[in-house]
Amino acid sequence: MRLVVPWDRGAPDVMGSFGQIGQVLVNLITNAAKATPRGRRGDVVIRIGPGASGMARIEVIDSGVGMAPDVIERVFDPFFTTRAVGEGTGLGLPISHAIVTAHGGTLTVESEVGKGSTFRVELPAAPVEPVAAA
Repeated sequence: MRLVVPWDRGAPDVMGSFGQIGQVLVNLITNAAKATPRGRRGDVVIRIGPGASGMARIEVIDSGVGMAPDVIERVFDPFFTTRAVGEGTGLGLPISHAIVTAHGGTLTVESEVGKGSTFRVELPAAPVEPVAAA
C-alpha cells in the first residue's frame, strides 16, 4: 500500500479536539488500508482543503474493493461490519461519525464496487480573528 498526502494550502483552520479528530483519521485510514485485498497494490490518498462554504474538507480515498449500495446504507450503523468475526467490531465508523457530528461537521461516503471508496469529512472553519492595525 502507498499513502499519498498532497498538500493543499487553501484549507481553513478548524477548532476541535485534536485527539478526537485524530481518532477519526486513524479509523478512516485504517479502513482504507484494509479495503485493498492482500497481494494487490493499493493507494490511500488523503486530501485536505476548503470544503463547502465555511468548511474545511478532509477526504480519505482508497483504491480498494468498494462497497455495494446496501453496505453504504449501513456503514455508520453501530456494530455493522463486513469483516470476519474477530476482525472488526463495527464501531470505528459510527464513532467517527459521532465525533464529526459533535464538532458540527458531516461525514459522508461515496463508493463503487471494484473502484474504491471516498470518505469525506467536512468541519466548520475556525472564526478568523481580525488583524490588529499596526
